[in-house]
Amino acid sequence: MKRLNLFFAIIMAFFISLFLFFLFFPPSNAMLSSQKSVLFYEGKDWFADFFNVMRYMSDEAGFYFSKINEYDGHSGFPIGRIFLYPLTLLVDYSHMSLQDCWTSKSAIFSCVAYLIILIFFFWDSLNKVCEKYGVAKYNLLVLLFSSVFIFSLERANGVFLPAILINYYLLYYDSKNPNLKWFALVCLCFAAALKGYPVFFGLLLLKERRYKDIVFCIAFTLIIVFVPFAFLERGFENLSKMIENTEKNNVAYLHNYIYLFGLHKLIYLVCLAFHLSESNIDVVIGFTRVAETFMGLYTFILVLAEDRLHRQLLLIICAVLLMPINSGFYCALFLFPVLLIFFSERKRERLDYVIVALLCLVLNPFQIIIPYKLSQIYLTPLLSNFAMAFMWILLLLSSTPKLKNVKLKNLL
Repeated sequence: MKRLNLFFAIIMAFFISLFLFFLFFPPSNAMLSSQKSVLFYEGKDWFADFFNVMRYMSDEAGFYFSKINEYDGHSGFPIGRIFLYPLTLLVDYSHMSLQDCWTSKSAIFSCVAYLIILIFFFWDSLNKVCEKYGVAKYNLLVLLFSSVFIFSLERANGVFLPAILINYYLLYYDSKNPNLKWFALVCLCFAAALKGYPVFFGLLLLKERRYKDIVFCIAFTLIIVFVPFAFLERGFENLSKMIENTEKNNVAYLHNYIYLFGLHKLIYLVCLAFHLSESNIDVVIGFTRVAETFMGLYTFILVLAEDRLHRQLLLIICAVLLMPINSGFYCALFLFPVLLIFFSERKRERLDYVIVALLCLVLNPFQIIIPYKLSQIYLTPLLSNFAMAFMWILLLLSSTPKLKNVKLKNLL
């Protein structure tokens, strides 16, 4: 356990040192000079995920019907807006542009206070994961210098909240204390309602055949997902508009491959390299999306067949990050507790060292940019995406033999 953890720490310390050195002492070499590319648009769009949501919520047209950035960010269930609503009372965002938010002291204070609270609970929950599973706490410092954390912080993205909830769920879902166990289930429900795909962590309940808990989670999640629509202006008309917005958002991000996870993103780049026509690319991506769906379903079967918690969680996180069309780098915050639990496993295989090396590529903050014709190729985020996709395939192959010893009726 310690040897693998040390292997991870050494590699990440090397990448972090390179990142910090070239950030403060940028060389003339164009490949290494722009370490700020770890941030979205090199930090020129900072805190935008928070401020834009505030602006959509304050729009007189309503969150789902707002025309501000029409193809971006107007989806998600209203429970997420409920958590953020008090912040709209501190600042009048109704007529503010994004630039106005950046120059408003009250808006900046509101965002920073929001982030401090989230980071405190994020740190606290991960710290408790380390204590529960006996993992060295220096890993937390390593994770705070990762590309994922830096990117998420700069975006001030709301994914921090569901990530915190998943951390507490993984802490207490198997607790002997019934109150903590119910708290864990509630955390899972809210995480699923806020972000959707974290619902797959509920496979741990299915693995343990906790059917009553599953029924509770389904019922409670449906309540917190749909009941809030009844209290919105225009009522359930917002639901149909949300679905429409989600479809528009998926179309807009389907061929966007910067700072996004997804096997289909990598296939899209291959299509571009072979100069395929737009119609042929759409066909190839369509087949890739179908393949991803089948890989996801097969992943869930393997989760139920696996007998080791860290492998179950690694399989789940691959599906959580790679299946959605718009899975931003900030979604890899869900990976943090999985990584810590992975280090707690005492039985090791050679494949585990390969997995750690791939995870280092995902979390690596050191940026490499390759000049290409009149533009640039951001190599680091592409390597991160490739590492996740390759790890998914390796895990599927390595866990498949487990199916031989499992009868179908024993999976459920």
